[in-house]
Amino acid sequence: MLVAVTALAALATNYTGNLTVNVNGQSTNTQSTISVVQSGNDYTLSINNFVMDGIPVGNIVVTAPGTTSNGLTSIVTSQDITITEGDDSNYDSWIGPMLGNVPINMVLAFNQFAMTTNIDIYMAELGQTINVKFAQDGELTGYQIKNSGFEEYKANNEPIAWHGFKSATGTLAGSAKGTLAPSTDVRTGATGTSAVITSGSTFGIVNNGTMTTGRLNAGSMSATNTANHSQMDMSSTAVDQNGDPYYTVMHGRPDAIKFWLKFTQGTPQSTYKYATISAIITDGTYYQDPEDQNYTNKLATAKNNTIETCGWSEFTVPFNYVDETINGQALLVTLSTNATPGKGSSGDQVFVDDIALVYNAAITGITIKGAALEGFSQDVYEYNFDLAEGETFTDSDIAATYVSEHAYLVKKVVETSDGYKLFVAVVSNDLNTVKVYTINYTKTITVVPGDVNCDGAVTAADVTEIYNYLLNGDQTYINSADVNNDNAITSADITAVYNILLGSN
Repeated sequence: MLVAVTALAALATNYTGNLTVNVNGQSTNTQSTISVVQSGNDYTLSINNFVMDGIPVGNIVVTAPGTTSNGLTSIVTSQDITITEGDDSNYDSWIGPMLGNVPINMVLAFNQFAMTTNIDIYMAELGQTINVKFAQDGELTGYQIKNSGFEEYKANNEPIAWHGFKSATGTLAGSAKGTLAPSTDVRTGATGTSAVITSGSTFGIVNNGTMTTGRLNAGSMSATNTANHSQMDMSSTAVDQNGDPYYTVMHGRPDAIKFWLKFTQGTPQSTYKYATISAIITDGTYYQDPEDQNYTNKLATAKNNTIETCGWSEFTVPFNYVDETINGQALLVTLSTNATPGKGSSGDQVFVDDIALVYNAAITGITIKGAALEGFSQDVYEYNFDLAEGETFTDSDIAATYVSEHAYLVKKVVETSDGYKLFVAVVSNDLNTVKVYTINYTKTITVVPGDVNCDGAVTAADVTEIYNYLLNGDQTYINSADVNNDNAITSADITAVYNILLGSN
């Protein structure tokens, strides 16, 4: 009995992020919380107190079965819903309940950490489709690096979530001269602060300026000794001045790391002239950079050790996935004023700002039953074709190619009253971007004037249908009963059908 009750219990998760509503090309953004409740194989998404461009709409609730694969649960549905009244006391009335049945198309993807959705809502009363997208905050834990804009600093002047020699370990930590501090030198178009690392010198030995999401260790007077390194270990309980651990939690599989950087040399160098950045995703067990042994706990690495002296420039460094079987748990990022330990010069500086992990989501091609989708373009999201007589579709008939090997492909065939809707969606690995393509295959309908009951021929039955409407108010065929197109159903329509039957019209 306990097992049965547990299986039937509803499991709810709330996701907070940015809700983007697009109407006729105009977008509005609001912070919103979306609830996803699981009950068996069904999932219910709720957007409560939905407001569109200042208009109170109401509660949008969608229930549909889901599919779970590779840690991602996806839901694709095309259905009619009713929008109920909201309970936000700031509004006296809600238009949702007045709309009746509202057709929607929805793609929803989520895991235990993040969620994204794309919903097309057709508002018949307004004669338009409203597009609703949801994505979570930019620095979502496990997918981005905290304080990526370097606007927040600890009491020791190190950026929150980043560390320099002031928080280093090792026997020589107190003598290391490289510094890390905030700077008002920012790229064009940016505001606030950047972080700057500056090299120093101890007994004539250059101490490269270094910053890391892990923790620095200064353990040797020899610059090339691997006792001087950045390190991380999720089993460590050590925390910094802000109470943060010396590692960045990582749930995602990013495609690249992107950042803005400015590099200046205290004394220009012709040989050792490069600054460097490295990023390593591991399983969370101990790791250090540079390595003192062959580490087998690496999922992916990204490195650029040829950054030359430059003004503010944007760099993108791709990740190379070393071992896909590794379960990524932590990220170690390290920047240094020189790619070679102990080289460069005292006073070398690296300014860094707006660092971000990149998760791509783009489909480059779609095939249906092995044939390329006619007219496909990445910027065209809906396609319409006639359904051939006897033609059917299943999910396995759809295939697609997409940019990121770690993005998710979601596909679903929905049978409708007049054909099929084929949904193809690509979801970025951080679940922050979803792009949905809809392919409509519709039965070709030959319109026969006077065929009110749509049986393919004009017979006395059509006169009967109109007569029943006039007599009893039966609205079954109201949309096709206005045979003479005068925007009303009257006895004249019976005459019109009668004349068709006689062959005189």
